Amino acid sequence: MNKIIVDEYEKNWSQINGCLEVKKEDAHIHLSGNNKITDILINSSNKLTITLEKNASLNLNANWFKEKKDLEIILNCESNTNVKSHCYIETDKHFQLNFKINLEGDQNKCEILFSVVTEKEGNCLIKTMGKIAKNTKENELSEEIKGLSLGNPSITFIPELIVDSMDVIANHNATIKCIDETELFYLKSKGIKKEDAILLIKQGFLNQLKTQGGGKNES
Repeated sequence: MNKIIVDEYEKNWSQINGCLEVKKEDAHIHLSGNNKITDILINSSNKLTITLEKNASLNLNANWFKEKKDLEIILNCESNTNVKSHCYIETDKHFQLNFKINLEGDQNKCEILFSVVTEKEGNCLIKTMGKIAKNTKENELSEEIKGLSLGNPSITFIPELIVDSMDVIANHNATIKCIDETELFYLKSKGIKKEDAILLIKQGFLNQLKTQGGGKNES
């Protein structure tokens, strides 16, 4: 796996492809050309800002598993940029993410998908803010957050859109579901143990989202 190290406060890159390892508590990277980030390795408390220069594109995937984190990620888009992002979070502890998208120019297209699974005593707070600047044209922003709660953990989604332009397509959607007791009963009636049945339900939830988001290796 190609690893890209972020060990400076500010860095300029073009056409990166690999896993981003962030070693600074506050880092800002500028990207030009076509970029693919296959995962983000980041400390428990970090702020990462990504600015896409004019005509740049970014395919971003991030997978965070059972870790205690408090993160802030800011994505700035200048003009004619294209973003596809799928972040998967699975936690049985505390996880908080502030995800901000700023569309600062014209003709940007952003598709953001979050998949969240909480287990045991885990709690997860996801705040998303999409901001579209005044007097910009032909921007598209789509945010979708889906969560599955296994047991009695806590999931909170706070989506927000600030749109200062009339020439825009912007929407967000957030849904949270718990284990379907009818589905669980059906699987148990087939001789499947409760723990294995819950695992099957979780895998079905994740496979559905991966198909919707194009999968981790989407180009």
